[in-house]
Amino acid sequence: MKKYWLVVNPDVFIWKKGTSVFVYNSDNFEIREFETFEQFDKLYELLVNPENLYVVELTEEDMNSNNLCSVVNILLEAECVDLISQNENSEPPVSFCPFPGVQRSKEKFRKRPEMVAFENYMVYLHELTIYVNGTGLCDNLYAKQFPYFLDKGEELDYTTLSVFLKYIANSSISNIHICGYNIFQYPQWNKLLDALDRIHAMKSLYVSCSQLEDFQDRYRVALAEQFEYVIIVDREHPLKESVVTNVLEKQLHVKWNFYVASKDEYYIVQEQIERYHLDKYSVKPVFTGDNLDFFSEFVFLTEEDIRNTSLNKRQIFANQLINANDFGKFTVSPQGSVFVNINFPSCGKIATDSIHSLIRYELVNGDLWFRTRSEQPCSDCKYQWLCPSPSNYELVLNKQNLCYKE
Repeated sequence: MKKYWLVVNPDVFIWKKGTSVFVYNSDNFEIREFETFEQFDKLYELLVNPENLYVVELTEEDMNSNNLCSVVNILLEAECVDLISQNENSEPPVSFCPFPGVQRSKEKFRKRPEMVAFENYMVYLHELTIYVNGTGLCDNLYAKQFPYFLDKGEELDYTTLSVFLKYIANSSISNIHICGYNIFQYPQWNKLLDALDRIHAMKSLYVSCSQLEDFQDRYRVALAEQFEYVIIVDREHPLKESVVTNVLEKQLHVKWNFYVASKDEYYIVQEQIERYHLDKYSVKPVFTGDNLDFFSEFVFLTEEDIRNTSLNKRQIFANQLINANDFGKFTVSPQGSVFVNINFPSCGKIATDSIHSLIRYELVNGDLWFRTRSEQPCSDCKYQWLCPSPSNYELVLNKQNLCYKE
């Protein structure tokens, strides 16, 4: 009887959700899906067993099954598998089931405590957001979504902050965001800039047009290579033509962050971008508490959006292991509290906890850096690992998912 090797491409993911089988080729981004059946269920159990190296044996009798033959042809057409005729005494080919083999993961740190003592945790720090003044951070709906202005209030103790920043300089950090009620009014503004200048990372200073207009004597620092002003524009902080002109004349390094809460605001922003020839900008939706319809229509992912996503194998692994929106990131409040995400309780204080210990705790004992789509309804969805990591939008909307599914 003729025999075959069915070899699954190592870039191919096969997921079963109930009676549905979803196959995704991360090399050519092809998707195939079908309803499972008893014969395939047995093959699936063999395929996902790492010992079988993503290869199963099929007989001529197996291929005479209409159901199985149809599935094999579907997968061949999408370049998800190869079907190889066996020769006498032929050895099975070798492939590898795509499984994220992470050398350093939370599970490995827990199982091998000797790794904890010698690990260089500072390489995991990617981004830091520091609020130097203001109050109400954890109650600010906009700040719960992205860096934003606070109400007038306390000032972050600079002595404590400066010590904290000295240790940051020895990390692999790539971005530091400075925010607050008004960063120009921070009493130790010049000292802070000097300390930041010693850190090899991009420093983003969050301001409004009005603040730039009122504190022109303080903003020359953005001429430095690793500094930029992020100018927030929204319904509370409008764009000012005089500031646009001033920015261009002084050749400041700036990025424009437009926060829109409605379709009309989006069209206004697009007109402003074109009129002033702004070339470095982002347009982000903001949830105001009463614009869910706007989010449903323009922000939530449709099934077509998800199916058109082109993720490679490494990106799929990232979705399975970490939260790309939070991993390697901390936020410091004006009171000195440290958060992985301000929508969750504080994880420490800069006065008592070193950045090393904060990173170590999150890697070994924390959950927020590893908050993936592992809860319902996402855990039951065939698109579970094609969707981006849970974001702050889900948290402020009090929804587990941000897509077409209820």
